[in-house]
Amino acid sequence: MRKLSTRADRRIDASPHDIWAYRLDFLHLPEYNPSIRQIELVSESGPDGTGALYRFDLITEGGSHRVDLRVIRSVPAELVAIELGGALPAEEEFTVVPGGPDEDGAPGTASCVATIALTLLVPDAIPSSVDQQLLATGTEQIGDELDRMAELLEARNRTPSIS
Repeated sequence: MRKLSTRADRRIDASPHDIWAYRLDFLHLPEYNPSIRQIELVSESGPDGTGALYRFDLITEGGSHRVDLRVIRSVPAELVAIELGGALPAEEEFTVVPGGPDEDGAPGTASCVATIALTLLVPDAIPSSVDQQLLATGTEQIGDELDRMAELLEARNRTPSIS
């Protein structure tokens, strides 16, 4: 098995806890990854999310693939680490680092840098000639996830709450 690694970073104008909590609840995954269908929570976890198991269909050019996602480690407002099982197993660490006030310096808001570090665990049966394509696809996917996640979380922050 070969390990291929990539990462993507994005600035998100939301609190570290809000970003972490949103990522930790993988029932939100279809909101920021349009390739996900029929996600379900198979087994619950403790308050930090560790141990939760989700199952979903990943839609690719090659068809639909069933994937298991397990939360293997979590640190509130900082880290969500997962394992993905399926045709192309993977590991992922999602981290959140506070980055100071937003671009306008608006009070009560904060900016963070969210990072997804993805490691693809490529079975030996898959030829190494496709490694660069797998990495490019993985990098694009996690970048798109972070872009959409930022868009959704920032829109929530702009929406006034009704009291």
